[in-house]
Amino acid sequence: MAMPESDQPSSQEPQTLPEPLRQALVTLVSRAPHPLFPKARRLYFDKYPLEGHPDALESAAAPPPLRTFLLQETLIEADGSVGAPPLAEPVSESLFDRFRLQELAVVHWQAETIDLHQVHAYLQQAWQLEGATVTAEPDGWFREGGAWARVSLSGADPVPAPAAPEASP
Repeated sequence: MAMPESDQPSSQEPQTLPEPLRQALVTLVSRAPHPLFPKARRLYFDKYPLEGHPDALESAAAPPPLRTFLLQETLIEADGSVGAPPLAEPVSESLFDRFRLQELAVVHWQAETIDLHQVHAYLQQAWQLEGATVTAEPDGWFREGGAWARVSLSGADPVPAPAAPEASP
């Protein structure tokens, strides 16, 4: 279900996210490699969940069966273009205002299948996130398993295509 046009954030205004999700994202994004290094950033987001450091989660008395990972993000420049900010710009609240969360991955840590109703309940309970589209993915998150679901946020801006680099002579 699409949000009314007036409720969707434009590329110039901050995306509205539930506070627990926003705080976890600010923490995760502030520690991630700079967007100018997309491979390192992707590896970081694939390893570290929004719930906290994996070692701390594993050492908990009752490790959570589900973990949430940032799957797709977009950074919008002031002129509306897509791209990474200059390296000298620190990841801060102002940078986060240009951050657009497109998709999350919810991974069941040691299961072969994932229950979409459980994922919806988890998103509501942990992140106060409602109205997202959840789709089970056929391949495991890890080489040897880890059932997961793709979570697409309703009302998120469509992912703009990056500008094609100019051809070299």
